[in-house]
Amino acid sequence: AWVEPMEVPRLTGVVTDLIQALLLLTPTEPPKGDLTKVVAYLEGEVTRGTVDMDARVEYPEIYYENASGRYSLHQVSSMVSGIAPIVLFLKYVVRPGHLFIIEEPESHLDVDNQRKLARALASIVKAGVKVLITTHSDYFVNQLNKLLLLSQISSRRRAARGYSASEVLDPKDMGAYLFCPGDHGSSVEDLKITPDLGIPTTMFTDAH
Repeated sequence: AWVEPMEVPRLTGVVTDLIQALLLLTPTEPPKGDLTKVVAYLEGEVTRGTVDMDARVEYPEIYYENASGRYSLHQVSSMVSGIAPIVLFLKYVVRPGHLFIIEEPESHLDVDNQRKLARALASIVKAGVKVLITTHSDYFVNQLNKLLLLSQISSRRRAARGYSASEVLDPKDMGAYLFCPGDHGSSVEDLKITPDLGIPTTMFTDAH
């Protein structure tokens, strides 16, 4: 029988590092304080169930559990499997002072869940974690802008809109950069963030 040669695509270093980090995760004491609240928010409002791991096997089994049962990640939606690493890293790795890098956190999320994740990431920043993200979503950026604008109103008015102080962003604590592709690579534009307008979003609507 003739066997056709097959090229197996290699995983990028970043993906390999992520898989290795997940496999080597060891359940430890969960975070305390504000990070615990962020995990509870993500599991309660976004995944609608618990994301955790069972270390009683050779490699930890990552699972999702809700009122209907317990499932391996390959049995759940792409939304849950996409958020699962964020939840696990917040539970067992990320602590105040760390740098947390997330590529396109809006992937596989509908608009409502993009907004909720933006609120969660703002709370992570307020808890003392440095967060670096890339995004192509105007919904995600617009939610960040809403959290920036919250700094302009009173705590009573924020509470009336369902927001807490832990979600309020300050322009001086943020940076936004636009990567513009060109003939000889990409240039990086430092976007000006203001308390009244937030992060510019015209790049999402400009047609070239």
